[in-house]
Amino acid sequence: MTDDFEKLAKTFMGDLSGNKLPPKYARLYSQYSRISMNQPGLPTWKSSEAFSILDDAIRLIEIGFMAGESNSGTTDKMTNFRRAGELLEWLAHEKKIL
Repeated sequence: MTDDFEKLAKTFMGDLSGNKLPPKYARLYSQYSRISMNQPGLPTWKSSEAFSILDDAIRLIEIGFMAGESNSGTTDKMTNFRRAGELLEWLAHEKKIL
């Protein structure tokens, strides 16, 4: 892949796939946790947040596959797939989230 892809992937992955949860993912996890414990969800939760995070998960998967094709050493496809899997689990576990 091109250097442009590498720059884009590193920027995107740094924002989304790092060890620390960005605030919007922390909100999703909080929503997921509350609903999983049969508690009311976050009062300020909006379905638009869920759709935005779904887009992020799809992007992480796409970048992971592209990194695999390029045999890139700087993009860690497994980290992307792991974070995308977490997001999808938190989104899909309870239909009330969406």
